[in-house]
Amino acid sequence: MSKFTPGPWIWDEPSNWMGLSARVCTEKYEPIAQVTVSGWKKRQALATARLIAAAPDLYAACVAAMEMDNDPYGCNACGARLPTEEEDKTKLVHKEECWIGKCILALAKTRER
Repeated sequence: MSKFTPGPWIWDEPSNWMGLSARVCTEKYEPIAQVTVSGWKKRQALATARLIAAAPDLYAACVAAMEMDNDPYGCNACGARLPTEEEDKTKLVHKEECWIGKCILALAKTRER
């Protein structure tokens, strides 16, 4: 699995702002991403850049949250239980509103396919 650029990340509004983009970079201003939107949606571009810049912190929070739920029999947050003998032992199905299940899905999106 590839590692992402270590945080913290910051967002930056270029000095030649044209309302079309914002950038996300390391604290040493090494580029990570540029957020571009069509039209003059400056607030949307800045909000997207802030969300991207928060990615390392959000990733760490999801990992920490999952580590808190260490019940070997199921999920402490939603009550989901491990499958029975006849079912697939590798699958623990969380309820839709379960925050641990949401963390698992979010972290899965960070893995290479």
